[in-house]
Amino acid sequence: MNTAFLFLDECTYEQLDLAALTGLLVPAEHYSAVRDAMCKLAVDVQPSPPNTVPSAIEFHARVLLNDVAHLHGDKIDSVRLSVFQRAVDLISEYQLRVRRVTYLNRRAIAKVMPTDPKLYGLTFFGIQAWLQEVMTDTLVIPVMDGVPATGGPKIPRASGVDPVLIRAFAASVRGTHHFRQYPNLAGNLSIANTHNLGEPVFADSAHSVLLQLVDVVSHLLLQRERADFECEPALGSFRQQSLAIAKSIPSHLLHASTTKMQIRV
Repeated sequence: MNTAFLFLDECTYEQLDLAALTGLLVPAEHYSAVRDAMCKLAVDVQPSPPNTVPSAIEFHARVLLNDVAHLHGDKIDSVRLSVFQRAVDLISEYQLRVRRVTYLNRRAIAKVMPTDPKLYGLTFFGIQAWLQEVMTDTLVIPVMDGVPATGGPKIPRASGVDPVLIRAFAASVRGTHHFRQYPNLAGNLSIANTHNLGEPVFADSAHSVLLQLVDVVSHLLLQRERADFECEPALGSFRQQSLAIAKSIPSHLLHASTTKMQIRV
């Protein structure tokens, strides 16, 4: 039996009425190497005086490196691009599979699903559907950012544990395994091989470099969606370079779907 961690990042983008969930599948045999590569990257972007160990920084794509004192202006953009490129390099180097589920009419869907305004359940179902083949011989353990952090003031923070998020992920998996215990009903499950879907783990992304990695990957995929669906006459140099890096994610490792759900009332 193989084991893999599924690091998850959810995002919304109001300009496109978008809700998305990104999953980064990290096999257990590569976990230590990918983790250490991200920790090394954090050291590389904040050089320190001899015999000094600075506090660990957090890679949060929306405000990437804003809390690194020596970076500003063109220099910070250059280092941000290097972080984006390193994220893509890690995907290629370790053949990490990426799944992105995106809906482009979040508000309309939320009107008929008012208890889940960020579409956690819908997008997580899409992730699970993709995992069916993986779970044939692999135990998959979802890891989600669900614990509010107390990091630097420039990093956006949740004000508290989001019960909707907890229910969408934890309760969904628990319900699946409860349903499986009834032989006459288990065959009606929409997702195959759920016996190898582990209970979700909720962590603090401020202290999880692999949750930070999937955050960066999610940000890059959002740049691709913006390029596809926003009508912008021209992109600045930084956006152009970010988009080029996003498009370099190997196609055989990326499974992305973008949907505008038809709703009949």
